[in-house]
Amino acid sequence: METIGDGGQAVNLNQTTDPTGYTPTAALDSEPPGGYCQPEVRYRAFRAALAGVDLGSFDIRIIHWLVGWDDPTVRTVVSLLWRARQAGEAAGMCRGGGGACRRRTGLCAVPLMTPGAAVS
Repeated sequence: METIGDGGQAVNLNQTTDPTGYTPTAALDSEPPGGYCQPEVRYRAFRAALAGVDLGSFDIRIIHWLVGWDDPTVRTVVSLLWRARQAGEAAGMCRGGGGACRRRTGLCAVPLMTPGAAVS
């Protein structure tokens, strides 16, 4: 098992692109902007999005497979990972701060999904 990154990387909830500058971190309604990037750039974007996550050898194998896909696809997957990370960070802040957190930041306005719930 491998852990990518040091796990201590703070997530800026107001950030509009990932720290590598590879992809937007906002919801995508069309193909993300940007041209061709070398596979090494795509791999670094995955590593940044997965910093602190324990990965097994099969996880790493799949990341290397994903890196071989076209940039719009990889940018979308990396963007999804960043948005999931940001949502988790926001949810953690709200769990710690209770209702007062919601009033102060507005970060918890979107309800968390229940496992097994239908996605609309």
